Amino acid sequence: KKKGRGGTYESSHNVQVSEKLPLYFQHQGHSRTIVGVERNGAKVNLIVLDPAYDGWDLKEALESGKRWQVKVKRGLHTLRRNEYQIVYVSGDAHDGTMMMSETERLHSKHIQSLHIEQQT
Repeated sequence: KKKGRGGTYESSHNVQVSEKLPLYFQHQGHSRTIVGVERNGAKVNLIVLDPAYDGWDLKEALESGKRWQVKVKRGLHTLRRNEYQIVYVSGDAHDGTMMMSETERLHSKHIQSLHIEQQT
């Protein structure tokens, strides 16, 4: 295991497996779970679990090794909404830092928001 900017991870060929929890990505009543990022040169794809897609179809596609990519890969060009919310949980899932004290739990009820202007 290695330590990096994103926490502890394992690296094999071009795949890095992190112990970080996924991001939860929301817009207008729809949420998706971002479980990874694929970089191929300048092209970036998010690896997304989307409840709009049937889980059994994804399971079958993964087992067969056919057409699973279209069910989980999302290019950045698909982000068309004006506003998104990203929810994240800080801490490491395996080192015990996920446990909160009572004070941390009470403070976590306050949601912080950051508005980022779209660059043109």
